[in-house]
Amino acid sequence: MAILAGVDEAGLGPRLGPLVLGLTVFEGPVESLDDPALCLGPLVDSRAGAVVPVGDSKRLFGPRKDLTVLERGLFPFLLQCHSTPPADLSEWVRSLDLPGGRTGEGLSRYPWYRERLHLPRAASLESLRAGAEDLAGVLDRSGIRVREMRVSVLHAGEVNQGLERYASKNIFNFFAAAPLIRRIFEAYGTLDSVDLVVDRQGGRKDYAGLLRALFHPGSVSPQPAPEGTFAYHVRDHTRRMGIRFVTRADSAFLPVGLASMAAKYTRELHMELFNRFWRSLQPDLEPTAGYPGDAGRFLQDIRDLRQAVGVGEDRLVRAR
Repeated sequence: MAILAGVDEAGLGPRLGPLVLGLTVFEGPVESLDDPALCLGPLVDSRAGAVVPVGDSKRLFGPRKDLTVLERGLFPFLLQCHSTPPADLSEWVRSLDLPGGRTGEGLSRYPWYRERLHLPRAASLESLRAGAEDLAGVLDRSGIRVREMRVSVLHAGEVNQGLERYASKNIFNFFAAAPLIRRIFEAYGTLDSVDLVVDRQGGRKDYAGLLRALFHPGSVSPQPAPEGTFAYHVRDHTRRMGIRFVTRADSAFLPVGLASMAAKYTRELHMELFNRFWRSLQPDLEPTAGYPGDAGRFLQDIRDLRQAVGVGEDRLVRAR
């Protein structure tokens, strides 16, 4: 049996709200994992109208900001490895955190995340369970198993600490994803075939040094790869793993697309609470998605409220 895993992020560019990393892990025969989207179609498809839509989260979420599409894609897969779906955002981040992780603790440190946010937000739980049952049958016929779905959330304060530590945003983003990357190596690296695909951000073309720092004293060997892909083989005395950094991997690899959706959905839930909090204090306030241009407008609009709330700017606004 082989492992195919995917990692992607949502929220690297904004100045407000969290950066979220997503991870999904599939297990199955090598021939099925060569193209799991083909094995699971037409039930699973990158179109928003599919029964279980999975693909680039930015495109699926779209200008209509449709949480229904994200939930119809995420929950059927989540219910393959969690028999009971998370009832609210707090349960969501705690149940999808890495073992021993502390992602859920961030909610209590920020006043705008303390209100309970029930899940699912848009789709009915009955329809999502039906999608999960249909998906279970298709997965069983293909021999594919969903091993994990994970999210890791870094709030503004944690992002600012990371940006201070690392020389560039690109390097910070790599090390923000590092716990998820190490999870695959440590949990599955003794298996015969382990392949991790990471959606490539920015213009970096050499990840060998970063990987050697992450896996020291293990070895990292660059591998031949097509244009737009940067491939490596990582090993230590007992484990090994292939890792690829691929441009637009969220559109080409089903596990990366699903990870992208998990990250995007988690960020959007946080932003819903963020906007709800500030609008409870100023009802006519226009909500924000947190991206640089609109973040400036939003911060100006809440200028007087910020002092009253008593939260330092380093916990509200990202430095860059």
